[in-house]
Amino acid sequence: MKPQLLSEVNKSGLDNLLASDEFALSQKLDGRRLVLERSGLKVTGWARSGLETDVPKSLYEDFIKVRSNWVFDGELIKNTYHVFDIIEYPGGSLTSVEWTERQNLLNKVLTGFSDYVQIVRQATSFEDKTSLYEDCVSAGAEGVVLCNIHSKYLFATRSSRCLKYKFIKSIDCVIIDRNIDSKDNLVLGLYDDNGEIVDVGKVSALTGDGKHHDFKVGEVVTVNYLYATESRRLYQPVKPKIRKDKEDIECLTSQLIFKTETIV
Repeated sequence: MKPQLLSEVNKSGLDNLLASDEFALSQKLDGRRLVLERSGLKVTGWARSGLETDVPKSLYEDFIKVRSNWVFDGELIKNTYHVFDIIEYPGGSLTSVEWTERQNLLNKVLTGFSDYVQIVRQATSFEDKTSLYEDCVSAGAEGVVLCNIHSKYLFATRSSRCLKYKFIKSIDCVIIDRNIDSKDNLVLGLYDDNGEIVDVGKVSALTGDGKHHDFKVGEVVTVNYLYATESRRLYQPVKPKIRKDKEDIECLTSQLIFKTETIV
């Protein structure tokens, strides 16, 4: 059971969707995608890949109490299931039902559950969307999701009516090595509080200024990334650009913005 996926939207597209009455906004969660199926005497989990996956005991105990057949879609962060859609109910499939109706049903159904089950906050008015967007930025979230309120649910499809916008961050790093494993890449470093250099990841040397510049070890580059992991590694660094007005010793680990699990 492979879930619906999101298409990406750029900044200008985001601005249009924020102003549109046709789109709702929610926080983009960075957990483990989980479609949860309650059927017969079983509670089954399905991963983003469409393959069966484990269900935490806490969730199993919540959903095994539910009668009849239900299918939900959400993100698992630690042991908490953040639900953002409902796909099936005892009356049959809801894939052809509009997003708004599915959300209304979701809010009626998921009452009386434990704290391990949470409904993802949705904003529909321009004021509420703007406020939630700003809260997501302040919390260091990965991004936001915007869904057309009339959209249907499409299994195993990257929907053009449910979109994601990722918050891109930038950081200045020093090149500490390159061409690892015979690939055209740059190894990026930052100085920690003890003045020691920390390897924070690799980035392709074929993008950004790499199209017209031969990068050298010791140069400072600015790269875009989504967040830093607990092990101080940049997640999805891209587009290295030369920065000539900054010394390598100014490239500090204090710049790192870490992955957040804050739910706003």
